[in-house]
Amino acid sequence: MHAAVYRERASVGSVIHTHAPHATVFAVAHQPIPIVYEPLVRFGVTETIPVVPWAPRGSDASVNGIIDIVKGHPGVSAVLLANHGVLMFSRSPVEAVQLLATLDEAAELILNARLIGGEKPLPNEAFGQIEQRMREFAGAEK
Repeated sequence: MHAAVYRERASVGSVIHTHAPHATVFAVAHQPIPIVYEPLVRFGVTETIPVVPWAPRGSDASVNGIIDIVKGHPGVSAVLLANHGVLMFSRSPVEAVQLLATLDEAAELILNARLIGGEKPLPNEAFGQIEQRMREFAGAEK
């Protein structure tokens, strides 16, 4: 499954598979993780983290399920493996680990938010505004 992601996305330099506890809760429940936590957007994640249907790990069905999502969703940098765990992919190992930590943090926050009324979506304009601020910060660092 790692090699298939590398083949499908030339920009990917690191693929990590894990059983991060909070994100894996969503995988076990077959529930996607919504993008309601701003730090995920800073990692370029602009689409809900989808769930790949269960299939034996490493099987053609499992790998094809992952690749179908990777091909069709450029704003996705991770997938939840139903009843199993998480697969992250990014440009570098450091970015992949940072994304993993942020995704698991988001999952924990969403689970807790659901105890007090549920997570709320980011405003539609948030994605463009976050991208603009990141460009401004990058320009200020020079």
